[in-house]
Amino acid sequence: MAQPDWRGIPSRLIGPKSHHDAPGLTPDGRLKSGRLKGLTLGAAVWVLSWPVLTESILNWCVGATDTVLGAKLGIDEMDAIGAASYIQWFIGLIIMSVGVGATALVARSVGRGRLAIANAAVGQTMLIALIAGASVGLFVAALTSTIAPMLTNTPRAARAFEVYMWIVAAASPFSALLFCGIACVRGAGDSITPLWAMGIVNAINIAVSWATSGVDVAGIDNPFPFNFGVGGIAVGTAVSQFAGAIILITVLTAGRGGVSLYRKRLRPHLHTISRLIRTG
Repeated sequence: MAQPDWRGIPSRLIGPKSHHDAPGLTPDGRLKSGRLKGLTLGAAVWVLSWPVLTESILNWCVGATDTVLGAKLGIDEMDAIGAASYIQWFIGLIIMSVGVGATALVARSVGRGRLAIANAAVGQTMLIALIAGASVGLFVAALTSTIAPMLTNTPRAARAFEVYMWIVAAASPFSALLFCGIACVRGAGDSITPLWAMGIVNAINIAVSWATSGVDVAGIDNPFPFNFGVGGIAVGTAVSQFAGAIILITVLTAGRGGVSLYRKRLRPHLHTISRLIRTG
């Protein structure tokens, strides 16, 4: 097959003939600038992805901790927490939709050097996160008593489900601020701060849930005077998410994640809100 003749055609219309000719790569396929300078594309992908992968595992560990402690309490408590996980996934989907829009808009703005727009997106994201978290929390709390008998097998399990979900629903605004804050920081190119934040969240969740549930684990007697059962497990989740939200707000306020959260950016801006919702 005859090769096309590119003579006389401007190079900007043709583009690079291979990845070796790409403007951001050296002849041997390594990045020329930025934090990942000198790395191949494969190595760069790994450097960017391993903190996100580890953070996702830590996020899973929060729910796994609740499940393990619930199993120690009894079958009804285990039933309640298993049923509650489906509702928590629903809450997570709402929060994730806001976070996806935030990551995309912040990343685009930072990549184009428009830091003011990125900071505006951060402020509007945190505003939407607070509203969405509170709204979905109220919605779940209002329906908890209705759906509890549908998702559990015994009255005791239904009651445990209600207690657990009411506490989790109350913490939904903090959860939204935590994960949307992580989305903003990640969009700015910082994948290490979310990793540390989730590590702290897990440590607090394990400590508080164990202390307040009254559960003995791995042959270790619980030395604390609390015996709140499923309610204690939910308190651990709520406290850890509150702490995580404070960490991310502090990071964003100080501008340590590459973007900043300013009070003036918390005033509703319909154009930015529309972009975030449309993208998310």
